[in-house]
Amino acid sequence: MQSLQDRPPPAGFAPVSPFWKDRAALAGTYDDDWFNTRHPLLPHNFDYSFWQAAPRDQIAEPWPEGHEPFELTNLLPGFESLKGSLPGLALQVSTDQCIIRYCKRLAEAGSEPSFGSGGDS
Repeated sequence: MQSLQDRPPPAGFAPVSPFWKDRAALAGTYDDDWFNTRHPLLPHNFDYSFWQAAPRDQIAEPWPEGHEPFELTNLLPGFESLKGSLPGLALQVSTDQCIIRYCKRLAEAGSEPSFGSGGDS
C-alpha cells in the first residue's frame, strides 16, 4: 500500500469457507428437481473445484506431479527466500465394488443397507 486510499484485493493463506459466495456458487443447484431426481447424488451442475478450499490465486495449474521445485519469497521476516521441492508422494484409493453392488440391490428392493458392528442385532 502506498496511501490510505489504496484498496488492494484481499489476500490470505487461510482456506476459503464453503459458505463464501464465490465458492458456494460452485456447489450446484439444490432445488426440488434435484431432490426428486438426483438426491443423494450431487447436482448435474456441481463444479468439482468446489472441493478446492485454497484461494484461487494459490491453486496450482496444472496439478503438481511431485518433485517440482518451489520458492516462497518474503513469506517470513528475516527470510528473503525459502526454496525446496515437493516430496513426490503418490496416494492410492480403492473401493469395494461388492459393497456398492450390495447397496444397489437393496435400493432396488426398497430396503436400506445396514452396516452395524455385528454385536447389537
